[in-house]
Amino acid sequence: MSTVLPTIKTEKTTFDYFSQHVKESLKNQHITITKTSEHYLIHLLADFTFSQNTFNLTHRDNRPLAIIYHQAQQETAENKIKIFKELGDFSLFITGFFPDSLNRKVTDVDYYIFLGKSAYENLSGIFKKNHKDTFTLLFDELAEKFVSITDILAEISSTSSTQWNDGILRLYERWLKTGSKRDERLLCAKGILPNQTVHHKVIQ
Repeated sequence: MSTVLPTIKTEKTTFDYFSQHVKESLKNQHITITKTSEHYLIHLLADFTFSQNTFNLTHRDNRPLAIIYHQAQQETAENKIKIFKELGDFSLFITGFFPDSLNRKVTDVDYYIFLGKSAYENLSGIFKKNHKDTFTLLFDELAEKFVSITDILAEISSTSSTQWNDGILRLYERWLKTGSKRDERLLCAKGILPNQTVHHKVIQ
């Protein structure tokens, strides 16, 4: 009896997929962002949805994100860039793609919006001091239009949930909420590698 191996989506495939949907969502919602921000957003979605790179903070421990954010202020400039970028990206992705996962306990969507915007504002300030205008403008726009961009992600999430026959995004969201081993196995079978760090951070 032959075994059918799961199909693992390539980075090129995921980039093309999200490139199309980001452009469509921007048009549908009449939102304007720079090409730099558009490409950043496409790469973020491709990395977060289909890879093991999701939220790989330097400090893998049990600290709440707000504590990581405040302690990052004491880090070197190089470490600040890494940590603030990961905090901003994670907050943007979770707030836009899985807002229902945040309707729990102490933290909510506003918590992640505040953290994400603040992280990007810090990045913009760091790059401004170093006269790196491209990055300054990029993170300034991501901070300023954070909520609008989460609306773009929410539309893509909704569209994807409808279009994907196996309801991968709904399965992923349920795994975020519950940490179910069964859901984890199903995701792996579809070529998606759930990241335990993401699950842990979301349920705090």
